[in-house]
Amino acid sequence: MSNIKYLNNIFTESELNLLAISVQNSEKHHDPEYGRQMGKNLNNIGIIHNKVLSIAEDVFESPLSIASIISCTYSNEFGIPNLPPHFDGAAAGHIINFQLKSNTSWDIGLDLDLYPIKDNSALLFNANETAHWRPHKTFKDEEYVTMIFFRFKSTESEKIYNNPPSFHRPGPEGHGFNCIGCMSKPRSINEDLIDKIYKIRDAS
Repeated sequence: MSNIKYLNNIFTESELNLLAISVQNSEKHHDPEYGRQMGKNLNNIGIIHNKVLSIAEDVFESPLSIASIISCTYSNEFGIPNLPPHFDGAAAGHIINFQLKSNTSWDIGLDLDLYPIKDNSALLFNANETAHWRPHKTFKDEEYVTMIFFRFKSTESEKIYNNPPSFHRPGPEGHGFNCIGCMSKPRSINEDLIDKIYKIRDAS
């Protein structure tokens, strides 16, 4: 498993308010397939940029720069909240997966483990190297979870990742001949891990 770090009570009350205003004012679009609303290009957050960059460089022990800051609110208002296990293939793999505000609990899965998360806390990991997902959960009306994803890219040379497609789904019999993502290419250790996570997720 790649390096994973949990941090609690990251921001002050005034910083949280600034982030909430930035989320509110950001351009948004709905993603009904995964029951979420995405907020693009969060800005006007002052020295928070410097704070999260310092945290990320300390945890990941690497010189980094901020690649993007986006928000994500899961709610049945936007569809059925769902996050299947997957890897990212982005150049900016390092992430602070921060929970801004919620009125319900929803653990985050990283590889084969589940991590509880609460408001003003975050999980830090490399999204290209760590499979991430959420367990099945039925959201009640007006329940929500709002996240902010602070993504960072290395200022050094980036490793090239050949990960499975994002949200790589198994067929009725699991991965294999019926799986579009597996067709015409050999299986990888990553895909074996995804299979194991699906079994854990579907059994819960």
